[in-house]
Amino acid sequence: LYSSGARITDVTTEGFQAVGLSLVGCYDTKVTRHTGIDCNYFTTGYGAQTYGCTNTVFSNCYYRGCRRGIDISGGEVISLHNLIENCANDGGGYSSNGDQWGLTDSGSAIGASPNYGFGSHGPSDHLTYRGNRMNTYFGINTRGGNEVIENNEFFDHVTDCVTLIYGANRIIRNNTSLPGLTDKDTTRYNGGANINNYIPENLVSIADTFDGGDFVEITGNSGNLNSSIVEFKSGAVVPTTGFVIKNNNIKFLLPTSANDNYLLNNTNTSSDPARNTTPTVPLCLSGNNFTRTGTGDLILVQNFTPEPITGSYKGNYTPVLTPVSNLNSSTVFGIPWTYIVSGDFVQVFGSFQLNHQTSTSDSRFTVSLPVNGTFSSSSQAGGTVSYNSIGSGSDSFGTIVADTTNNEFLVTSQAINPGVVLTYKFQGFYQASY
Repeated sequence: LYSSGARITDVTTEGFQAVGLSLVGCYDTKVTRHTGIDCNYFTTGYGAQTYGCTNTVFSNCYYRGCRRGIDISGGEVISLHNLIENCANDGGGYSSNGDQWGLTDSGSAIGASPNYGFGSHGPSDHLTYRGNRMNTYFGINTRGGNEVIENNEFFDHVTDCVTLIYGANRIIRNNTSLPGLTDKDTTRYNGGANINNYIPENLVSIADTFDGGDFVEITGNSGNLNSSIVEFKSGAVVPTTGFVIKNNNIKFLLPTSANDNYLLNNTNTSSDPARNTTPTVPLCLSGNNFTRTGTGDLILVQNFTPEPITGSYKGNYTPVLTPVSNLNSSTVFGIPWTYIVSGDFVQVFGSFQLNHQTSTSDSRFTVSLPVNGTFSSSSQAGGTVSYNSIGSGSDSFGTIVADTTNNEFLVTSQAINPGVVLTYKFQGFYQASY
């Protein structure tokens, strides 16, 4: 279609391999309730595509079985000021070469045939993705410039919610990542079948072709992830002008309890000096809340050389308490513990219960950390624990130091009232490692 001011409503295109609905050189086109099914050529396969179009709006459209739902592209004439809003892509189906798109039922990738929710190519500029829903191998794939990704929902089989391939200047805000069917079991929901649960891996993935791209802002996003807030693929370059991660509320849900999680995870193994394996991170953190399950570490920065991190964030975790001496038991009490990170300084607050064996010697136990630390001296962590009997006179206090063997807190507490469960308060601090 070549046009100006066209309105396309309630149209279905099915089985067109390369492109279901193609807009070329159009101005002010509105596409509403378009349905694209099985546009599945393994190198193109777009449910709809713009090529050199300006002021195009796709709204309330639906795609299934396509390699990509909507693609914004161009050539010598770019696509400019376009909008994709309130559209959905449920993935599924097979590519033209016979491969199943995306993931198997077990959650593993299938060959070289991933599918994408929506995306752009280099000749796209000032594109907004707003209020869309995706259940595809990749969510939004960006290659253009000045793109805003806001209020979208990524769930179930999505591996990387947003991928930065090429281009510059991204704002990624107020998006949600959700498991497909969290805890859909017969006990919690009082009947029905148990259903497999899949969890998005990374909120943002930065590809090896990305060259820094000026600024990236990741703000106000929420939901569940399995791995990282940002993952840099091998050869990716850190944003050069500004890298901001603020006001996000993320819970890491781990199918394997010992997995680690990352704010920034650099998987870079490139030997190219321009794509340094330990780049400097001009990172600003502020107002984030990260919680997690499992026993692995929450790692701030993996394989980077960080500049001083500005701002702070807080989160909750359930620590592991391991008795060392003179204890019948040591357990977390009440709600998950709270931690606050300011730069690389970590404060931890919580409650726990001890049952001492005797009152003739102190009791000792270790406490796992919410954010990884590497200790070479006992003085690299500190704090106090306390039990107040409120009037009976049988109070108990203790000290916190760094356990250099296990990189955990080591707590030494006065032992009183053997055989009785006592509830203590914990306040500790340490320096996080990168």
